[in-house]
Amino acid sequence: MKKRREQRNNMRSMQPNIHDRKEVSEEMQHHESIKMPLLLKADEVAQQLGLGRSKVYEMIASGDLPVVRIGTAVRVPRAGLDDWIEINTTAAA
Repeated sequence: MKKRREQRNNMRSMQPNIHDRKEVSEEMQHHESIKMPLLLKADEVAQQLGLGRSKVYEMIASGDLPVVRIGTAVRVPRAGLDDWIEINTTAAA
C-alpha cells in the first residue's frame, strides 16, 4: 500500500503544473516565430489569418494591413501583422 502511494506521488510530481505548461507554450511560440520570416508573402499571411489569398490582397490594397515594398514585391512585416491582430481584436460581447 505504501509503495503504491509513493508511485502515485512520483507520477504526480512528474506531471507539469499549469505554470510549466505556460512556459512551454511561450517557448514553443518563440521557436515558431524564429522559423517565420520577418516579411511574409500574401499566401503566408492568408494561412496565418485563416483567410483566402484574395482577401489578403484586398486588405493590402485598401491599406488595412501594414506592408513593406521592395521593388515590385509587397510583403507584410511579421511584427506589423502581430500588431494588427492585437489592435483589431475585440472583446466578446
